[in-house]
Order: sequence, then structure tokens, then C-alpha cells
Amino acid sequence: MKNQKGFELIELAMVIVIIGILAIVAIPRFMRMQEKSRADFIEKESERAKTEIRVWVAAINQGSTLDFNGDGTVDEKDARDRPKQISEIPMFWDIVHSPNGPRAISSPYDGGPLFSRSAVSGSGKIRVICPNDECRILGYTNHPEYDAFVDLRVKYK
Repeated sequence: MKNQKGFELIELAMVIVIIGILAIVAIPRFMRMQEKSRADFIEKESERAKTEIRVWVAAINQGSTLDFNGDGTVDEKDARDRPKQISEIPMFWDIVHSPNGPRAISSPYDGGPLFSRSAVSGSGKIRVICPNDECRILGYTNHPEYDAFVDLRVKYK
């Protein structure tokens, strides 16, 4: 009798089959987890934006000054450059959160700016609009299964 070392072909085949089955189950689950985390990111950033916009609305209504330009200080530039009315918030918001802005945040989907006035369903971005008597924060994912469309409202009247 010979002293054999190593594995037989059937043993190797079984290991490959088991690894294949695990991959078939695990990879789609992992992909869903990534999509879910991206959708959660959009939802959490929308909530954060809602809180910040509430502060902006209160400051505009009271005529007080905040760090509207996002440079970390409250100064005469903020007083001069602040939104004069609620309907101007989206324009200022996009400037402060632009790719070169002081509060730039990237979309988890394409790496572009997270906030955009042209955000639509499937874009993976957040849109801030202020029509009539409220500001709306609209968050979109780009995955139909996790279409975490977020529609948050900040009333100011």
C-alpha cells in the first residue's frame, strides 16, 4: 500500500459545489444590503436636511443670521448673502452643498453632489424645493426595490 497524500477528485468537486451554493445565496443578499444602506443614507440625509432647513426658516422669519454660507463662522457676509425669503432656500442650499461648497456631500450612487434641484426619481439624489407655505425635501434612490422616496415637509406659516 502506498501512503497517499492529498484529496481525491470527488472531494474537490464537492468543495467547489458547496462554495458555489454559498456564493449563489450570499452574493445577492450582500447586494441587497448595499442597496439598503444607500437608501438608508438618502433617508438619513433627508432627515438631517429637514432639521437644518427648519433652522434656516426660523432664522429667516426672525431676521437673524446663521452660518448660511457654510464657512464655519457667522459674520457680515452671512448677513449680506443669506436668503431673504423662504423661496430662495433651494438656491442657497445647492450652493452651500455643491461639490466645491463647504458642506459638500456625495451621492452614494454616482459620487456626484447629493443635493440637486434637478433630482428626480431614480437619480440617487435629494431635492429641496420651497413652494407656497412649506419647504419640501425629496429624496430619491435609484433602485426600485429600495425606492426610499422621502418627502419631508417644513411648514413656515
